[in-house]
Amino acid sequence: MDFFRKIWNRVNNSVFNQFGAKDKREVLTLFALLVTILAVNWCIGRFGRTEMPTFDDETNAKLDLLDQRLAELKEGDTLSRLDRYIVQRYDTLQLFNFDPNTVTQAELLKLGFTEKQAGNLVNYRENGGRFRVPDDLRKLYGMRTMQFKILKPYIVIAGASNANDYQNSHTKKDNRYPDKSSDKSDGNDAKTAAKEYFEFDPNTITADEMMKLGFSEKQAASFINWREKGKKFYVAKDFAAAYSVDEKRYKELEPYIKIDLPKLLGGRRMLDLNTASASELRDLGLTADEAASVIDFREKVGYYFANWQIEDALPKKRANELKTSFYVCASVNIRKIDINTTTPDLLEQHPYFNATQSAAVVKHRDAQPIKSIDDLKQTGAFSDKELNRIKNYLKY
Repeated sequence: MDFFRKIWNRVNNSVFNQFGAKDKREVLTLFALLVTILAVNWCIGRFGRTEMPTFDDETNAKLDLLDQRLAELKEGDTLSRLDRYIVQRYDTLQLFNFDPNTVTQAELLKLGFTEKQAGNLVNYRENGGRFRVPDDLRKLYGMRTMQFKILKPYIVIAGASNANDYQNSHTKKDNRYPDKSSDKSDGNDAKTAAKEYFEFDPNTITADEMMKLGFSEKQAASFINWREKGKKFYVAKDFAAAYSVDEKRYKELEPYIKIDLPKLLGGRRMLDLNTASASELRDLGLTADEAASVIDFREKVGYYFANWQIEDALPKKRANELKTSFYVCASVNIRKIDINTTTPDLLEQHPYFNATQSAAVVKHRDAQPIKSIDDLKQTGAFSDKELNRIKNYLKY
């Protein structure tokens, strides 16, 4: 007690004595709190657990996935509204390898290009432009940074493959958009099994069977996903429309494609709108006049691209009764018209053009060539519904 009393007297006789009683209490309280904190930290360091907890492999794997997902969410939060729209849009597309120097306008649309972007690219090429390295596509007018980032792994330029491979191998890949450049391969990648040839129905073939035919795992998964979204294969040529099936592979597999049409139709009597004869249409229940109207419209429009177009050939009530009795497949090629050269008289003969629209087309193309469906929209002579019908019959 004498020891503490001496310390207290020394403190009172020091500068501390200049403070009032209330200030002294506050200082002492603060001092006591500081001592307590230091004591607790010492105890934790002396007696507390110093080793990190350990987890089994399964738990560690789950934690890694959680970290990856949190990183993706954090990245998503930083994307602009336009970038998020582009990402969501490309999640619905089946991409494939392409050379910007040779890719067609139709293929560009499948790759997510807008009508205007595709027109810009084709126009650039027609004026002597050439893409020498993948990054040249980034300079295309209207190309978005996020869009190019997604498309870049698929760009394969003839004569520039070595530079392209070097660039890809020295570029840090975005985990959200893995390299899918092998998705359009001939099946020679490391994950593709040795080829086997056997008869198959594209409506029922499994992913494992597709890989036996030489497709990669990604290609097979993309094909199955496309089919699950409602795609049906009525003739062998329908199989060629799949994004993972190029012309070479289709010709290779065509002899083995065997479609069970009765099974696909579920026992129903259905006809292909583009090949049905007048007698077949009458056997299906159409009157002679209705059969004639269906065939007459087919000849004028240049073949049907969808079964709902029967509404344009028959009264709507009757068309709704018959719509499920028809399908449309790739058995024929739709006849297209060159919108920049077809005469006004021939345009008006097409079921999807009238005199006013024909005049608007001529006026626009006299000022500048029509390069896309967007140019037709700018004339103000077509509704969105009309453009949706017309676009399948145009070439530029």
